[in-house]
Amino acid sequence: MNAIRIESLDELLEELRQGYLASIPQKIEQIRSRKECEEFAVQGDFHRLKGSGASYGVPEISQLGEIMVQICREKPKALSWVLPLSIELLEKIRVARLHNHPFQIQAEERYHEILLALTSVK
Repeated sequence: MNAIRIESLDELLEELRQGYLASIPQKIEQIRSRKECEEFAVQGDFHRLKGSGASYGVPEISQLGEIMVQICREKPKALSWVLPLSIELLEKIRVARLHNHPFQIQAEERYHEILLALTSVK
């Protein structure tokens, strides 16, 4: 009987994860519609992604969200070139995880370019 419950719970969690991933394009459009001068709004968007990604079994989204929140706080001028990279990376994560493929964010060149924003003088 416990195996049935665990199986049902696993199915429910997978359904929730798929629903979350299906909502990412709307979140991307919201972020894309922001202007670089709206760093507080962009920060809020990524803060929500930071909190929700791991909760839905997509920790890479949380990792990206965490870095982007830090960039919004510490290097808001970098948003002009980092924001498009983060959107591209977010979409790559979504597509991979939607098809149940693993995603190694640390192996992504775009992720490292985003991290450079924290140490750059731009």
